[in-house]
This record gives sequence, C-alpha cells and structure tokens, in this order.
Amino acid sequence: MLKYKGVIFIFFFILGFNLKPVFSQDLTIEEIIKRQEELDQKEISISGEIIGEALCRKGGCWFNINDGNFAIGVWVPEEVRFKPKYIGSYKYRGDKILVDGIFNRRCKQHLGELDIHAKKITLLKEGEVIEERIDKGKIFLSILIWVGVCLILILMRLSRK
Repeated sequence: MLKYKGVIFIFFFILGFNLKPVFSQDLTIEEIIKRQEELDQKEISISGEIIGEALCRKGGCWFNINDGNFAIGVWVPEEVRFKPKYIGSYKYRGDKILVDGIFNRRCKQHLGELDIHAKKITLLKEGEVIEERIDKGKIFLSILIWVGVCLILILMRLSRK
C-alpha cells in the first residue's frame, strides 16, 4: 500500500506543474464582475481588445481591455514590458491580448479601483487599421436628394413670379 501512495504522490506532483491555479481559466469581464468577491486577490486570465488610450506614468501603464461586452482596466507594470502596436478606436482595431494577472476588487495601490495587475501579457492577434468604405449607393442617393431639393426650390421661386 505504501508503494502505491508514493507512485500516486509522484503522479500528482508531476501533473501539478502543468496545472494553472483554480481561477486562472479564461474568464469574461461579466463573470469577473459577478464573482468579484470570490475572485478578489486571485490569479486570473482574461482576453480582449485593447481600447481607448494607454495612460502611462512612472512604474507602468493603464490599458482598458474589452471582451466584446464589457471593459476593465489593466495595470501593466514596467517589468511586464508590453507595448501595444494598435489601440482600438474609430481608426484602429486594437491588439487582442491575453492577460494573466491578479484581480483586485478594491485596489489599495490605485485608490480602490476595480482592476487587474498584469503579470504576463500574450499577444493573441495584432490589431489593424480600419479602412473606411464609402457606400457608392449612399453618395448617389444624397446627390439625387440635393438635386431634387434644388429643383423644388427653383420651381417654388418660379411659381411666385
């Protein structure tokens, strides 16, 4: 019996090195907000698009990431050394990243804000420039409307004389 306990211990010991912490699964921001008391000070993983502006100051930068429905602030310390190429706006689709870090329900370092302190950031997909396409049908329709308005105004002016 003692022999088997050793084998079982070694099996779980080796397996344990490949497992992430319990809460390190990829969560949505909505799940984080709903389970904030449970997840407070736990290591979590979250993926999303970087949006807004990067706010950098001594010690690191703030990013907001959006998972499609909600957004959350991520503090990226200088040690993490991540610089996004694209930040989401009207002109750009932001880099999609995976953030592994510590979730803070009320961060003592950042005046009680709900945030994530990044330990590691992985680039999942580089962002891109959003090309503006002007619909030719809409251009034609707007010109047609303006011509119609001008013709009506001309006809109104002529009918007064």
